[in-house]
Amino acid sequence: MPMQCLLCHKEIGSDSLYDLLVSEDVLCSSCRKSWQRIDLHFQIEGVKAYAPWLYEENFSHALIQYKEAGDEALSPVFFQLDKKKLRRKYKNFCVCAMPSSQRKRSMRGFSHLALMYDWLGDVHDPFGMKQQMDQKAKGMERERMASNLFLQENLDSKKKILLVDDTVTTGATLRGALCALGPGRHVEILCASANHRFVKDHGKRMGKWPGTP
Repeated sequence: MPMQCLLCHKEIGSDSLYDLLVSEDVLCSSCRKSWQRIDLHFQIEGVKAYAPWLYEENFSHALIQYKEAGDEALSPVFFQLDKKKLRRKYKNFCVCAMPSSQRKRSMRGFSHLALMYDWLGDVHDPFGMKQQMDQKAKGMERERMASNLFLQENLDSKKKILLVDDTVTTGATLRGALCALGPGRHVEILCASANHRFVKDHGKRMGKWPGTP
């Protein structure tokens, strides 16, 4: 039975012989091309991090449909093209998701990050929040996220840690997780996307975003 694109539901391969015969993508070529690939390699507090996609309008629509509208079937679309190489890269890492507020978790009814990253194995939820803060908080409120997290699960100190999130906006939550983990651990970061301002600032510095002046 022909496979349908998980976003537009068009039959995959109907507009591309490559899609039909070669591609393992769960999106049709039109939907995939509407996302902007950046392959951004950056650092947060000296920790290596990677994000494949720009958080722009089309990517945003897919992410909102997935995590806010509860369309769990979309979970494979974010890393389908990168699973094999990233699974090799992060083999034997302990995968740790960034926390969401209790209100958001209750509204969604599922852990969107656990489902998004389940191809890496078990996804842990080791971080608690001292105060329940909305991820959309701005300015100083958002920066307070850097000191708002604590470790609520014992993690093997010898195990390599992979922090995962759906998008990086300011990096405050990830800095909070690094602070909660403390020094002396091997930690890396993987995010599905990075927003435009973050990419401009970090891509310019790291030289990884084509077109940045």
